[in-house]
Amino acid sequence: FAFKAYQMSLPLMSGDDFGGVFLFFALTSGMHALLLAYATFLIVKNGFRYFTYVWSIVDLAILLLFSIYVCTNIVIFTEAAWEPSLQPEIIADSEVFFPIGNVVSSLEAGNRALALLGLISWIKVLKYFSLSSTFHPLVRVLERCLVNLLKFAALFLIVLFGFAVALHISYGDETNLFSSVGGSFFAVIVAPAGGVELQPIFDMDDLLGPVLIFAYIVVVFLLLLNTFMAIC
Repeated sequence: FAFKAYQMSLPLMSGDDFGGVFLFFALTSGMHALLLAYATFLIVKNGFRYFTYVWSIVDLAILLLFSIYVCTNIVIFTEAAWEPSLQPEIIADSEVFFPIGNVVSSLEAGNRALALLGLISWIKVLKYFSLSSTFHPLVRVLERCLVNLLKFAALFLIVLFGFAVALHISYGDETNLFSSVGGSFFAVIVAPAGGVELQPIFDMDDLLGPVLIFAYIVVVFLLLLNTFMAIC
């Protein structure tokens, strides 16, 4: 598991990269604190109506993910501070064993929360596109159809999961992508974009494989994807 030493020590972060990571962390923490104050003010002022707006939900998701990220960092800093082998002056010594396994789960959770936070933060940029007369109609269309798209996406995922389970049970082994349900689910999701190896299915030389592929093409490509485009 690759990581940087200053991820386990706030003093080390401030001393080793004050003008970079530490300054960015401090600024983003301050900005999220302002966003929290603003969201609280809007909730008090508007009540339940605040939760009926799409961008309000996006703001709450951003605050939730950043809170998770901060909490995981606090856990990492605390665990590292109590472990002598993880002190900044010792961790660089290659002859000393350091029990990094105690904080790996927290580091991974923090990285996942940060990844989702970055994605949703960039999605929020679309909100400010409505200030432009060129993009304003497009953003309004997206806002109006978002709920229907989410409902359809749930239905779409259920159908894809059914195909994933069928492919895993029928053609999964230790050497191909269908060896796990997760791998099969990934395969059926990215298959419309190409790049999925279907040779393990056709190597079995049975009737079920072509039937599943044909059913997948009819249901996913011809029905669901066209319906998805119609909703948009």
